[in-house]
Amino acid sequence: MNGKYGKWIKIACGAALIAVAGLVLASDGRGESAAPEPARRPPTLVAFTPARAMTFEDAIVTDGVIKAKNYSLVSPRGNGIIEDVFVREGDAVEMGGTKLFQIDNRKLSQAVELAAQELVIAESTLDERKAALVSAEADLAQAEKDFARIRNLYDRKVVATSEYEQSETRVTQLDAVRKVNATQVTLAAQSAAAAGISLAMAQRDYADSVMFAPIDGVVSARNAEPGEMGKTDSAIVRIDDVKNLKAVAYLPGQYYPRIAPGTSRVQLAVLDRKIGEFPITYKSPAIDSALRTFEIWADVEGDGSYVVPGAQASIKTILRRSDGVGVPRDAVLHRGGKDWVFVPDGDAVKMIEVEKGLETEGWTELSASPLQAGDPVVTQGQFLLEDGSPIRERGK
Repeated sequence: MNGKYGKWIKIACGAALIAVAGLVLASDGRGESAAPEPARRPPTLVAFTPARAMTFEDAIVTDGVIKAKNYSLVSPRGNGIIEDVFVREGDAVEMGGTKLFQIDNRKLSQAVELAAQELVIAESTLDERKAALVSAEADLAQAEKDFARIRNLYDRKVVATSEYEQSETRVTQLDAVRKVNATQVTLAAQSAAAAGISLAMAQRDYADSVMFAPIDGVVSARNAEPGEMGKTDSAIVRIDDVKNLKAVAYLPGQYYPRIAPGTSRVQLAVLDRKIGEFPITYKSPAIDSALRTFEIWADVEGDGSYVVPGAQASIKTILRRSDGVGVPRDAVLHRGGKDWVFVPDGDAVKMIEVEKGLETEGWTELSASPLQAGDPVVTQGQFLLEDGSPIRERGK
């Protein structure tokens, strides 16, 4: 047994000598082993996006509606049976030129005829009174001539006193007749004028039995049919001006001080179609105490396709604008209470501190940064980076 164990002991000692010899060969000549080199971090794959100059906006987007600025609810001027309605929904109408509907005008026609007859009578009476006045004036003129002649004879003692007094009395009487006739002419003229006014009113009422369009536009509602009763307090036709429109929205009351009509602007879209940008032309004078909102609108021109009364609209109200340099939102990292972006520095990256401004469409404004438009920033892989981290651009 001892011989067997001795053999294994010799083998183990030989292996140990070989291991020691290997260490000596690997030493630096001073009997010490060489230290291993530290492991180098592999580069992080990244992608870059260039910063760009752009306009940033602080805005609020709300749902709104397109409404007509001008519309008219057309009712008859007098109660009566509707004889005919000449328009239907969708018909274009012209102010003062398009007939809308007609109310039964038989009584009105009779009233016109009666007023015309009364005017004829009044004018005839006036002519009669004028003729009587002319006759009275002629009689008075003749009596005054006769009295002048008799007075001359009376002064020469040619005629008696009684004849003189009779002539004088006749002048007085005929002057009174002239005055009465003159008064009757005045009254007859006033009666004729009143009859003329009555006829004009009757004719106007008759004309008003046919209603014409009060504005240019399109018929948006027809609320009655022939044979129904037309009433002065019930609109038969509604007309909307489809050219002069307004985009209406309601904003939270907290934004009231930031809206200035004529200066503040909105961007309008209908059915995802961008219509354009327009100045705000109206802001309600008060905030609704129940809803805590206020109304704004911007004047827009109808196009007959998208911008039409009743269309739902997306209204973006611009609160503030700023021109500057921006980067994609994800490029900005918040670390240690500060905001940073990574930019290439040879085969590594460098962290640059920035200050964020407005955000628009996924881009962040850098309000304080040395970056210029066109400078690349890391937009993929940035969450794995530290200052000085080695990098390799994807695809290279």
